[in-house]
Amino acid sequence: MDNEQIEELSRASSDDEIVLSLPVPDRIFGFHAQHAIEKQLKMLILGNRKRHEFTHDLLALCVAVEDLGEILPAVPFSIADLTDFAAQFRYISPRELSPTERDQIRETVRILREHVHARLLILIP
Repeated sequence: MDNEQIEELSRASSDDEIVLSLPVPDRIFGFHAQHAIEKQLKMLILGNRKRHEFTHDLLALCVAVEDLGEILPAVPFSIADLTDFAAQFRYISPRELSPTERDQIRETVRILREHVHARLLILIP
């Protein structure tokens, strides 16, 4: 397992999370939320001493995490619903997010970050 890769993903995820507190358009907000979650899921896979796919598909990453025996926490916003913000927003306009959805997404990112951090403390001696 590559601890440097986990640290790099962690720093990048933290940078993405900072953007979630800024008044940015939905496509930028969604893009950074998607990336923050993608990086957290990839860290969890690496923490289990496995390699992750090079994908932005959050559902595929969730399945990969669960295939490792990990149980993801309940979150207020569907993680898979953020996949479209990964790269497609450059080609099509993603749907608009309500203020409630933005709050739910921020909370989802926070819950997943705390969960992954706690799991990594156990998985990485």
